[in-house]
Amino acid sequence: MAEKAKDSFVSIVLRLAIDSEAMNMVEAIGAFTPHRSAPIVVRIGDGLRVVRAPAASGQMMAYAYQKALVELASKANTNMPLCDDCRNYKTLGGFVKRATADPDSFKDGEFSVIETCVVEDLSGFMIVGKGRRGSRRERRKGGEEEEGEEAAGLRRTSPVWFSYLLPEPHLTSFKFEPQFHVRFNVKEGNNPFTVENAAAIYTLAIAIDVKAIGRAADRNGVIREVGDRDRRVALALEALRAVFHGQLFGAKKSRNLFRFEIVGGAASISNPLPFTLSPPIRGDESYVAKSYRRARSMVAGLSRTSIAQEINMAYFDGDGIAGDLKSIVESVVGQGAKAEGDRYCEKVEAGSICLERVRDFDQMIDWIRNKIFGKA
Repeated sequence: MAEKAKDSFVSIVLRLAIDSEAMNMVEAIGAFTPHRSAPIVVRIGDGLRVVRAPAASGQMMAYAYQKALVELASKANTNMPLCDDCRNYKTLGGFVKRATADPDSFKDGEFSVIETCVVEDLSGFMIVGKGRRGSRRERRKGGEEEEGEEAAGLRRTSPVWFSYLLPEPHLTSFKFEPQFHVRFNVKEGNNPFTVENAAAIYTLAIAIDVKAIGRAADRNGVIREVGDRDRRVALALEALRAVFHGQLFGAKKSRNLFRFEIVGGAASISNPLPFTLSPPIRGDESYVAKSYRRARSMVAGLSRTSIAQEINMAYFDGDGIAGDLKSIVESVVGQGAKAEGDRYCEKVEAGSICLERVRDFDQMIDWIRNKIFGKA
């Protein structure tokens, strides 16, 4: 009998080296199309400064993730539920997710929605209906207030979260570079335009609240579970693999297909309380060591309140900033700590922590899946 998915919280951080990309632009200013940017804090000398840096939104990543979900769920051998809006997102120009449907038509409320669409389950939705008033009080034409119909929509927060893609906070880790182009047609001749490209060591954080997948309240407030929940948990992980291997994220790919590589990353699985990893950036201390140190503090602190917190961590280190397992463990636990091969586990009062080194991104996704389904 297959193992059931364990209730847990997954945190993933990645380092991506991306060259000459225009994957997330903002509105053109005349003939110039600027790259999306965000203020980030960088260390310069002994102080901190805020600078403009290239960025890509979490919404961009979520859109790519939803595309992957549709592709995977619509395959004949998968046969997972999809609503018409999500199945036809290309025709509709995006993921509308039954936003204008009558909320009252869903007999069991939020549960009815997720039961009939895996995309809405894993990426959230907001169904407000047509012509519903957004406030309890409405103004008459004469200016007097009267009671209005209260909006009674349905909504769900996505159990899968994405951060912005942000550069590592070092001035040498990112750069903007405008690229000059010319369009030509017989009537108007040459039409010059400029697209602002960027390159960076980007960092990305992803979180998955596994216990929320395939579960929702009905109209009586009772939490119910879909019959194919375990398959949905597995789909949530495989969609991440599809996003990166299929390069589903980013815009302007027909003539500005960027070169990228996942050069490092880490994952953690925690239970019963969520734990998130430290940002995957270069610093005086390895981000994996910093995460492990924080995990030990959390487990020890919760033990004093009789909570047995369990945190499992894995990492891969393609660009050499995380360090080897032995040095990480010794820097946090002490010289007497002995790691067995690529794995180290310890009891911390009432709880436990394990750290493993894996080969690459794919092995890390497999590791997460095995931990959730109790295969490792």
